[in-house]
Amino acid sequence: MKSVIVLSLVLTLNLFFVACEYKTPTKKEQEKAIEECPDLCSKTSQSWLGNAVHPTDKHKFLACWHGTTMGCGVCQKPRYFDAEKLRCVWPGGLDYDPMTV
Repeated sequence: MKSVIVLSLVLTLNLFFVACEYKTPTKKEQEKAIEECPDLCSKTSQSWLGNAVHPTDKHKFLACWHGTTMGCGVCQKPRYFDAEKLRCVWPGGLDYDPMTV
């Protein structure tokens, strides 16, 4: 439970998080993401804060805080984590749902 609270806090505070396009993953998806989260943020700068690419799943990302992996976030499918924009985007790199245009 503590990991879920910490992950929620990191995601809430993260400047790259796009709340207006985000649908909360189910509790099961959140728990699975936390369990499968690799500790890769230690390989980044110790002063770096933000999201990083998950090494095996394009729908997940790592939440990093000063070189510490705080947890993994999940992009709601079909969205995926864009390494350049450092946030979840729609297929084709769109920042909006193409079905609503």
